[in-house]
Amino acid sequence: MQKEHYSLDMILIEQNKTELLSLLKMLISIPSVNTGENQQGIPEQAIAEFVGGYLKDIGMEVEWLRMPNGRPNVLGRWPGSKNKKVLILTAHMDTVNVEGMTSDPFAGKMHGGRIYGRGACDTKGSLAVYLWVLRAIADHRDMLDMDVQFLATCDEENGCVGSTWLTENNLIKADRVIVGEPTNCEIAIAHRGSIVLEFYTTGVSAHASVPERGDNAVYQMSDLINCLRKEWLAKIAQGAHPVLGNACASVTMIQGGLRYNIIPDQCKIVVDMRILPGQEPEAILQELEGILCPLRQTDKVNYRICCQSHQPALYTDPEIPFVKKLLQAGREVTGKAEPVGVPYFADSSQFARLGAECVLLGPGDIAQAHGACEFLELEQLYQSAEILLRFFT
Repeated sequence: MQKEHYSLDMILIEQNKTELLSLLKMLISIPSVNTGENQQGIPEQAIAEFVGGYLKDIGMEVEWLRMPNGRPNVLGRWPGSKNKKVLILTAHMDTVNVEGMTSDPFAGKMHGGRIYGRGACDTKGSLAVYLWVLRAIADHRDMLDMDVQFLATCDEENGCVGSTWLTENNLIKADRVIVGEPTNCEIAIAHRGSIVLEFYTTGVSAHASVPERGDNAVYQMSDLINCLRKEWLAKIAQGAHPVLGNACASVTMIQGGLRYNIIPDQCKIVVDMRILPGQEPEAILQELEGILCPLRQTDKVNYRICCQSHQPALYTDPEIPFVKKLLQAGREVTGKAEPVGVPYFADSSQFARLGAECVLLGPGDIAQAHGACEFLELEQLYQSAEILLRFFT
């Protein structure tokens, strides 16, 4: 790529928009589909190679941080940046699957001021913006009051696997992190976390012609679900966070029974709970035990509960200078003055565990993410780039 020189005090001109859009189309054209927990192969390999080459082209030193299964995270640093606070721009490279999409997932077609394709919104739009902004500030990096680095993460769509591995192994150090996610170009200082709970009931199998000789685990689970809906779901919806609103939970999976003519002796449900800052799995499990325990005596429900996964919620003080500076930049570009919260969780869950000040910022609406016709408004693509340029000025 030909090296361009940029002025930090500019707004985007048509040439900049063309460059940014071309970069996004290139990223969309590179498949990086994450098919789930049993993913075979390395879906991010091709896009990681592109990102690594791009970072080298703008003068960054590139480190490949591969997980034991080979999935790559790509870290870019400028040489010689020392004695400054570290700010990491980060976005994930993987996307959800493409089944059921109504347009070519990798063509990057444009219509009506939008670009369509898998990842256009979540989060190749953010990835394009961050990479382009890094190129724009490359010649001015010595003037910045921070050491700006870039991190492209893998396997985010399966529960932030890449960022979790990085933080658990102390491979990332940062004072501040801006996470690229679809926030409608608003500065998101908070997001819900997630707890996945598994409930099991145990009964006694018998022939379906003599059900009285058995103990139906599905019926037990039915009583348990009714109790959850009446006493727990209503309760957790009462507490409200000033930015995020209330917590919520839903039964999302149920499994039980072996054959049509056997009384089931096992049943399992999965509950997806979206938690607020300060809510921890231990306290939630204790609360559930208090609610469900009477079922053991009254309805003979033999159950157990376990926490299958946990992603913390995020809340960052909007009054810290880092956030106030971002908010000011956003206000100048979009006119939106207030910080927001988002209902989903992201890699920021893990980076905040390191003590980093974290926010989310990117083009796109989460309502379009993972959709059959995923798209991104081009105006938001350009606005998010301009916000970051102003922030770095």
